Amino acid sequence: QTPSVENRCSFWDLAARRVPAAFNEATSLVHLTADTGPEEVKTLRVSLLQARELLDIFAAAYNTSFYMVEQAQPRSAAHQSPHDLMAEPTSDHWFELRKDLDAGYEVLGNFQDLAHSLVNYTAQDVVDARERCLAWMDTFSLNSLRFGYPAYVQEGLCASGSFCKHQHESKLFWGYKGSQPSEGLSGAANLVHLLRDSQLTQLVDNITHVMSLEDIYLEPQHNQFHLFRKLSRSVLAVLEVFPELLSGHNSKQHHSEQIMPAEGTAEESWAVATLRSWLQGVAVWWDSQLHHQKHGKGKDGREICDARDAVSVLQLLFKNLGQINNKIFAYQFYKKRGELEVAELAKHTVNKEWAAVRLWMVQVKLNQQASCIASSLQS
Repeated sequence: QTPSVENRCSFWDLAARRVPAAFNEATSLVHLTADTGPEEVKTLRVSLLQARELLDIFAAAYNTSFYMVEQAQPRSAAHQSPHDLMAEPTSDHWFELRKDLDAGYEVLGNFQDLAHSLVNYTAQDVVDARERCLAWMDTFSLNSLRFGYPAYVQEGLCASGSFCKHQHESKLFWGYKGSQPSEGLSGAANLVHLLRDSQLTQLVDNITHVMSLEDIYLEPQHNQFHLFRKLSRSVLAVLEVFPELLSGHNSKQHHSEQIMPAEGTAEESWAVATLRSWLQGVAVWWDSQLHHQKHGKGKDGREICDARDAVSVLQLLFKNLGQINNKIFAYQFYKKRGELEVAELAKHTVNKEWAAVRLWMVQVKLNQQASCIASSLQS
């Protein structure tokens, strides 16, 4: 049976259905070799991200400590010790697993960036980045055995009705303005609580600040820009796994997902990239005009709220910010190498694209789109 929030599962039941499946899918793809190229790791990286996000969604459902029956040939009772019945102790099993998934996501991201961020990388760049990926794979495999990750995601849940706290929980999910899962809510109702009272509220509260950022290729502006992109992704992550939470989720999506130009390749020249930036500005403007024509106002004078369109706007926001982030990576890459002329071109592209996207955020009334999603959630 396909897991669904419509089954009125508890928060812990949903965790037991979704987290192990995502973890097993990710680990089944961890088979990097000395020949793996940067264009080959996207599927693995996305799977690690999805497993990590589900751990974040259901963090409160998992214990910090974990005991498991040894899977090797059992000893006689006289020769057993307490350590035979537990994974290697840690201060927080959840934190160790999340840390390892996140480390893989980061190193694979740096490796993948060589292929799609408009940089002219060398063979040595590939070797160095691949070595870091292989080192992570070895560490992850070792820790998976040491800490019993496969058994933990399946059996390490807190007792039903109780919640656990962990080290360094992501601030992109639970916790904004004190929001936490509630024992009195179903699994679906808790997910609506997460989206409405933590994630979407945080997104709206940060829009004005993010739109005021200049020179986002520099720190700390880049980190703030990047966190906002990750926040938009965290909202989409919940809706992608649990689309039933949104009214009318089976309807056709808005055209805006297809209107943007495709991402550039490493072989593109900066002249072409600059042209693409101009086209992107035209595209986001045109999309906003179509959006306004479609939404309008109802007979009562209130804005018509179409949650499907609102989600499509959020998807487009995430995509646009990601394309800009690729250009920021290129700027940092070339500046570090001392290729200042190319770095300057990348910086110019970042500024131009960011100006276009900020204009688009105003035109589509991004804060209202987030509020539309929040008002359309159902449990």
